[in-house]
Amino acid sequence: MTMAKRRDDARTKSPTTIVLIVMAFLLGIGPYAVMFLHQSGDGIGDVAVTNSRSFASPSLLLRRGSNDARVSLPSSPTSSIAARPTTSSIYDTTRAEYDTMLGSEAETQVRDNHGTDTRAQEQKRRKLREIEAERRRNGYPQPKPILDEQPVPVQIIPAKEGKTPSRLTSLINEGIDSSRKLVRATSSYEDGVVWIVDLSRIMCPELVDAADWTMKRRIEEHRAAVRNGLPSPFGSPTVHARAADATSATASSSARLSSALQWKIYIIDFSDYGYVAEDDVYYGIDDFTLDCIKPLSDLLGRRNVYFASREHVLGRNIQRIGAGGEDESKPFGPLGEVIDYQRMHLIHFMMGKVRRIDFGHRTLLEDCLEDEAAKLVETEEKDVAGIDLPSLSRPLDVAHFWKVGNDDNHTSAVRDAVNNVVRSLEKASGTDPHDRVRTYTGHFGDGLGSFKSANVTCPLAREMLRYKIIVVAQKDNYEGHYRLMDALLSGALVLTDPMSRLPLFLEDRVSVVVYRSPAELRRLLQYYLQRQNEKARIEIGRRGRSIALRHHSPAAWIERIVFGSWNNTIGELDR
Repeated sequence: MTMAKRRDDARTKSPTTIVLIVMAFLLGIGPYAVMFLHQSGDGIGDVAVTNSRSFASPSLLLRRGSNDARVSLPSSPTSSIAARPTTSSIYDTTRAEYDTMLGSEAETQVRDNHGTDTRAQEQKRRKLREIEAERRRNGYPQPKPILDEQPVPVQIIPAKEGKTPSRLTSLINEGIDSSRKLVRATSSYEDGVVWIVDLSRIMCPELVDAADWTMKRRIEEHRAAVRNGLPSPFGSPTVHARAADATSATASSSARLSSALQWKIYIIDFSDYGYVAEDDVYYGIDDFTLDCIKPLSDLLGRRNVYFASREHVLGRNIQRIGAGGEDESKPFGPLGEVIDYQRMHLIHFMMGKVRRIDFGHRTLLEDCLEDEAAKLVETEEKDVAGIDLPSLSRPLDVAHFWKVGNDDNHTSAVRDAVNNVVRSLEKASGTDPHDRVRTYTGHFGDGLGSFKSANVTCPLAREMLRYKIIVVAQKDNYEGHYRLMDALLSGALVLTDPMSRLPLFLEDRVSVVVYRSPAELRRLLQYYLQRQNEKARIEIGRRGRSIALRHHSPAAWIERIVFGSWNNTIGELDR
């Protein structure tokens, strides 16, 4: 049978075919059945093979306009039958719904392109602004960890601790142990590890050598895995041949190793006076930048090198005041100037800004305070954290935990002046038990290591809970000390001498009170000891304790190092 004869037979409408067409019309697909049967082919069974290229699907017809569809249907050389208009209710409903959907999408696209907000969008934006304002008032929450399921391993450098761990090492260890987002690393070269370097316990050449050795070890493990047909323990890095044969940090860096073989390193200068600032300000690029920051940047890439320091002020040198007949109203000074790290060379070899760090509170003191508070209220509750320390009955008035003459280096003029003010208040109050101001000026512990001893810390906690107000003061020639966070943790109202910037989220007259001279300290103590100001005193103490617990715990402190923003100097989230 010739092809022409077969086409003629295909067009001959048998009774069965006519019945199928009628049924198709009743089902609302009549136009497609007519189009389907009038295409070139050998019948219904052969359409899929011989007619597939010229078949127009119903979805294609619906995507086009109804008028366009009637004139754009594909046709065979022997037929030019066009799709007929249909009166099917199913087709009309489908057509209307599809047109509505297209119109909605087009309208949405126009709104997106021209920036026209609907009422719902504007309400959503307003809600987001309200949430942002609330976050700013309450303090930004800690950012989510890089891996929610797997904590990030942290390696302290140097790994070996001395007989007496440094204050920074103790803070880091407490933070890792109490954090759910971090864990102690099993090795310095494991996958995903971050290094936190205690600069007071390691020299720059030793640090660079340790990083160089770790990089070589990672390269060796990667190459061994590849040779054995195993996946790399560091993902799938591409190691350049020159990097694999490198014998120095410089050669390794020039090979542009994959980021999978690199890791982040956070260098922390936690010393009182600052190892970096004194030289860098006066001499430009100093030995620290040349010996530490630049070699590490060459090895690990600038994006993986971070630096933080307690020292952000130079030139602080408080002179003795309020003694020998001097005017007590004279402000403490000079307070020094804030260091502008952005003008220094080291920022060209590191990521972000030089972070300013403060002391976190001590976990041991927190535990001792809760235990002593439970004894005071004689509670049997297991949840001692539910006790409101600021509202405890405190029988005594003012404490300053410092003893005049305790400092052999003669760098405690402010502390000595504070002692004089506190003692004078008690002397001036008389002997009437109702008006007498009960104070304490003394020292707990013998030396630097005492702040880690339970034999000293728990008696200190017991004493703190007895006083309504605790006064703290810094050393004359540098900023920052752990006494501020300790005092805030006690729930008492805390008065502190001025700083270039208060620790994160603390505000003067909101969560702490700042005095700037002996005379102002005297006025503030008298004001907050008055009965009518008791509510304000307790509320400020409550806010200060809340901020210390939430934002300056060891866990929050170290998580801010690892997960916080380095686009600002204090580590809070980007706004």
